[in-house]
Amino acid sequence: EGSITPMDRVRCTGGFHYGDRTWKDWKKEGHGTVDLRRGIAQSCDVYFYTQGLKIGAAAIAKYAKAFGLGAPTGIELGTERIGLIPEPRPRKDRKTRAWTGGDTLNMAIGQGAVLVTPMQVARFMSAVANGGVLWRPRVVQRIERPETGVVFRDPGHVNGHIELSPMVWAVIRDGLWAVVNDGGTGGRARIPGLDVAGKTGTAQVIS
Repeated sequence: EGSITPMDRVRCTGGFHYGDRTWKDWKKEGHGTVDLRRGIAQSCDVYFYTQGLKIGAAAIAKYAKAFGLGAPTGIELGTERIGLIPEPRPRKDRKTRAWTGGDTLNMAIGQGAVLVTPMQVARFMSAVANGGVLWRPRVVQRIERPETGVVFRDPGHVNGHIELSPMVWAVIRDGLWAVVNDGGTGGRARIPGLDVAGKTGTAQVIS
C-alpha cells in the first residue's frame, strides 16, 4: 500500500502507549530500534502496533483475506472452520460497538477478534514460499495399486493468487529467514543443510 518502507525504524522500549492503556511487548525490556526485518525476526509487538496503525485495519484485512485467512481452504475433511478476519465498519446503532484503534493494534499482531485455523496458516506460509499461489490443501495426492497402477490422482487445484511486487516478496522472505537463521525467535527450527524460514507466534490468553 506504500504506507511504510522496510527501512522505517521503530523504537521499542517494551510497551506502546495508546489512549489510556499501555500495550505490552512480549519482551519486557524491549527490542531497541527495529526495522521491518528485525521486527519480523524478533517478533516485536511494538513494531507491529506502530506500523499497524499507519497501515490501517482495512488494509490489514484486505491482505489477510487475499492470503486466504478467514475463508475455507476447501480441504476434503468435512466440516471446516473458516475463522474470522474482522473489518472496521461504521457503527450502525447504539448497541453496536464502534471499531477503535485498540482493535487495530490487536489485529496487527493477529490477536483480538482474529481467528485462523492451522490449515489456513500453513497455506498462507506456503503461498509466501511459492510466490503467491494459494493451493487447495489435499489429503491424498494419488492412490496406486500393484496390479493396476494409479487408480486415483489429484492434480491439485489453485484457489487464488496474491500479486505483490518482487521487492515485497523478497523483504517478507528475508525477514522469515532471519527468524530462524539470524538471531530471531525461531532459531530452534534451524536444520543443518536446509534453508529453513518461519515465524513464531503466541496464543492469546484471556483470563
